[in-house]
Amino acid sequence: MNDVVKRETPAQGFGDVLMRVLSDPNIPADKLQIVLQTQKDILADRRREAFQTAFVAMAAEMPQVTKEGLIELKNKEGVRFGSYKFTKWEDMDEAIRPVLAKHGFALNFYEPPHNGADGKVTVRGVLMHLDGHSVESEKSGPPDTGPGRNSLQAIGSTTSYLKRYLAEELCNIVRKGEDNDGTTTLKLITPAQIKELEGLLKAVKTQPDTFLRLFVTGCEKMEDIPERDFPRLVNALREKQRSMK
Repeated sequence: MNDVVKRETPAQGFGDVLMRVLSDPNIPADKLQIVLQTQKDILADRRREAFQTAFVAMAAEMPQVTKEGLIELKNKEGVRFGSYKFTKWEDMDEAIRPVLAKHGFALNFYEPPHNGADGKVTVRGVLMHLDGHSVESEKSGPPDTGPGRNSLQAIGSTTSYLKRYLAEELCNIVRKGEDNDGTTTLKLITPAQIKELEGLLKAVKTQPDTFLRLFVTGCEKMEDIPERDFPRLVNALREKQRSMK
């Protein structure tokens, strides 16, 4: 028989403090407001600290995901002229869900009210921690109208695509392998973006070669980093910077 461990949440602790304060007739109304606001601030700080501590531990165990999906590129006549691999959302979810759960995290995705504006699909992703703190991001893209897809399938394809990129950004996920087979040119980060990364690396006291080895597969120098990885890398370094503070 398994013993169930009851864990007091930060909200429960705050509720106990609130009841004690409200039951004390000697505390004036103005001081009561200050006490309650101070307690809320302390609670928020504790939640952020718990999130950052757990995120650092989670990031160290986050596996690289492989690209098992394949898209063939064809012209209007249906003649194949290339292909490229991509990471399927279901494969990414299977790889990262156990690590997220182990460290008290969960990912949630939903459509914001402005979804569909300008004909674009918009998805908002939220990385939640069991102690109550969360971070979120939002991405948009046009419906993926490909051969044989109806309008609903086109929206579903873009939704899955956006989920993958949101998960990578929020959870510091690295994909294995090349992004193309030579049919397209991979856009790299700009000198200004390199300078921003170098500034963050200096702030967190991390050498560029160590950073590239741990966070960017297949890159030997900063100039080789794909632009699509820039938001994820900045997010990871900023989280580390906040955890150091």
